[in-house]
Amino acid sequence: MRQRLLKIVLLIETLIIISAMLWACFAFVNSKKTELLREASPDGNYLLIIQELGTPDWPFGADHLKISLYEQNTEPRYRVSFQADVSNDGCTADYEVEWLEDSVQIALIGTEQPTAYYVLPFKTLAN
Repeated sequence: MRQRLLKIVLLIETLIIISAMLWACFAFVNSKKTELLREASPDGNYLLIIQELGTPDWPFGADHLKISLYEQNTEPRYRVSFQADVSNDGCTADYEVEWLEDSVQIALIGTEQPTAYYVLPFKTLAN
């Protein structure tokens, strides 16, 4: 009776360890950043990068994005960024970029939400 109980406990412990290892591997694979867009401003002074953080949640979840604007060719480098979730039926989000005179406008488009507009300013004397 005691040996049987020990075997059952060992089996349960092994299943828990295997489940934890599979979950950790899945979390690592899903945490990768995929670059969706790398675009320089018309004057070449700024660089806009849009990255997908992991993969969109399945089946009807949001796409997790990180949007960053960098000033090029200067030290220390000016940088502004933010993260946003775009609900798009579990697919990669759509986006539109428009370079303005003193900033860049990013429109994040999802099928399950209204279009979200973000404006990232360029470096000014006040920054």
